[in-house]
Amino acid sequence: MHKAGRAMVLMVVGMVILGCNGAFSTAASETSNSTIAPGNPADLPQLTSTLLRVEPPEPKSQGERPFAVNVDFALLFDPRTGPINAQRSDESGVHLLVAGRIRNQTGKLIHRAAVYTTLIASFSKRTELERHSGGLGFSPRVTSLDPWRPDTDRIFICQTRPFDPIYLELPPEKVQAAITIQVRDPLQYSYRGEIKALNLDWASIFGLSLNGAAMIATDGQGYCAPSLKTCELSSGDTVKVLYQRGTAFKVMNDDGDIFWLGYEQLSRISLQPPVAAADSGSLTFPIAVLLNNGLNLKILRVSEQDHRENAKETRPMYRLDIQLENKGQKSIRTPPANAFILDGSAGAYASPLFGRSAPREGYRSITLRSGQQMEGSLFYPREEGTFPFDLEVHLASSAPVRIPLFPALRAGPKTAKRP
Repeated sequence: MHKAGRAMVLMVVGMVILGCNGAFSTAASETSNSTIAPGNPADLPQLTSTLLRVEPPEPKSQGERPFAVNVDFALLFDPRTGPINAQRSDESGVHLLVAGRIRNQTGKLIHRAAVYTTLIASFSKRTELERHSGGLGFSPRVTSLDPWRPDTDRIFICQTRPFDPIYLELPPEKVQAAITIQVRDPLQYSYRGEIKALNLDWASIFGLSLNGAAMIATDGQGYCAPSLKTCELSSGDTVKVLYQRGTAFKVMNDDGDIFWLGYEQLSRISLQPPVAAADSGSLTFPIAVLLNNGLNLKILRVSEQDHRENAKETRPMYRLDIQLENKGQKSIRTPPANAFILDGSAGAYASPLFGRSAPREGYRSITLRSGQQMEGSLFYPREEGTFPFDLEVHLASSAPVRIPLFPALRAGPKTAKRP
């Protein structure tokens, strides 16, 4: 494995995240593109991701291991992928954030200590790039006034400098991390060496569908739709874990409220293998969901568009083609356009564009008689780093309805079918 003292080969500037702790399991995904709207070929960003499972230490006797490491999180993240990830760094590129605890098993009273993390990406046998963390890593610092006593733990957190964003387009063959420590006591003892090695997955940059549960760690706020409003959180509440993207997790509480949180806002995370059926969403389009008011909603396809002809909006957009059918016995008014909120991950929510000035094929609220159908298109701004994870439908006096888009988009055009 690699030592922290090796020469740095590369500047890195992309933004990426990988979440993990001892309870996480590894799951790999296929790289894919989106479905394509008829007459408007457009590819969505690549979609792959996994959570890292921290490997257990090799079995050694206490005397052979001067330091024992417990990694709580090892997260690859890209600051551009939503507001939560943007809080971690103002430098574009792929970072690694590692946090955990180290136990002093040397039997020595240490008064100088530093811990470093190295992110290593191997593209071939001859091409290997590294980025290193800065600072001393320990919180609080180890000093003569606050020495590190034998058989006690110290908390550490390390964040590497970023890889250049171009390497998001050139996924490496292998991604690893090395945790290295350097210490000395007031007399003659000193130690420097690698104390932990981790295998990472580059795909975690793009997101992962999860099936698990967690507990809210502290009172606070989360990101929820619409319009980037915040949701109040209560410590001790249990939540269902739906997605992870970098340092951000999407969860649902017992009342059906859905929101994004930072990794430090969750505790006791337990994950199960991903499940099929409703919770994971269909692997093909159309995706059908019966809304609380008796309307059957189908997402026919999702695509990208650069602009709208004969419209003032010139920004890149996501286009969602939908169909609504009245399954009830009475006439029903379809929801207003602003009831459909697009979740772009990690707190990046978007409301529909255009409103009453929508193009001819744009969605408009109408009254449907029993058995009647309608189709229309919803348009959303396509910001850098966002991706259509979910469509949330917010109806009056009911919990939001969540329609997962990520599984079908990840499956790509080889399995996604047009209606």
